[in-house]
Amino acid sequence: MGERRWTWLLPVYPLWLLAGALGLWLLATLRHALLTALALYYVRGSAVRGWRAGFCDKAGIVAAGLVWLVFVTAVESYLREGAERGLLLRRSALVLGLEVLVIAVAHLSLCLMPIPRPAWLPWIAAGLELVIGVALVLFSRPAGLVRQRPRLPRDAAGTRPHSP
Repeated sequence: MGERRWTWLLPVYPLWLLAGALGLWLLATLRHALLTALALYYVRGSAVRGWRAGFCDKAGIVAAGLVWLVFVTAVESYLREGAERGLLLRRSALVLGLEVLVIAVAHLSLCLMPIPRPAWLPWIAAGLELVIGVALVLFSRPAGLVRQRPRLPRDAAGTRPHSP
């Protein structure tokens, strides 16, 4: 048995770093959307509610950091296993595509909030993120997942019987 080479791991780590960085961007975007929603719909000038919103923000940052740490560890394992099986590009496209889709949803929620902003730029950015995310997720699908109707066998006359 030959010695196992470590060079197959080289493409895993740049993709892993990209997924981790995109995860941090996702957390920042979700935090921005949450704080904007809290300020618009919950706080509304109340000092007590402002303190509660601040607590939610700080507790949410700690919880999100722990979730991000678990996510990065799981993605590293998922990508390493994909590299062993020759599925690294598909798996990284799935991870990155799902992250970009969640970022797009957060940006769309910000677009729908009544805050002053340029009229068209956030919508274009969110639409572009949606297109990129969907394209990456579709690229990650294996080719044989298209469902086809089962073919009915032909009878002696060469016609197919009606299905029930």
